[in-house]
Amino acid sequence: MRIKRANLIEGTGMNMTPMIDIVFQLIVFLMLATDFANLKLEALMLSVADTATEDDHPDPDRVMVNISHEPPSGETCTQLAYEHERLIRTCNSDAHWKIKVNGQELTPAQLKTILAVEYNRDKDRPLMIRPDGGAPYRFMAAVLQTASEAKLWNVEIGARRPAE
Repeated sequence: MRIKRANLIEGTGMNMTPMIDIVFQLIVFLMLATDFANLKLEALMLSVADTATEDDHPDPDRVMVNISHEPPSGETCTQLAYEHERLIRTCNSDAHWKIKVNGQELTPAQLKTILAVEYNRDKDRPLMIRPDGGAPYRFMAAVLQTASEAKLWNVEIGARRPAE
């Protein structure tokens, strides 16, 4: 008696397609969540402050305003220069300095709108301003003016301790 081979091979395997779909969705979710978490902090060379205190327990609800140096695409800035983490020359070109919240460039009017919305319910939340060490003061003054117009009082300014 001969046994048919077709009868021996049956669908005993497991369908992995739904499992692969779920794994890919988890990977995409984690990649997006990680990207959003890093948008608050810009890569800046913060100013040095002798009396800076460590930010041990930052408030997760605070709004972080970054003032960063970013020349227009395709350009290189020869004005701003650091040597051994010390500022040598500043850049005075307004087109090179950006005010950003969560990675998005804002005008002072847009910043005022965002601060008004964010602080509508809780004016006690801290506002962290992180200016690049070479940023002209007029940008810092614009952010401080906007914060005062939004009636914010709990303002923190980011700095770093000097190298020992």
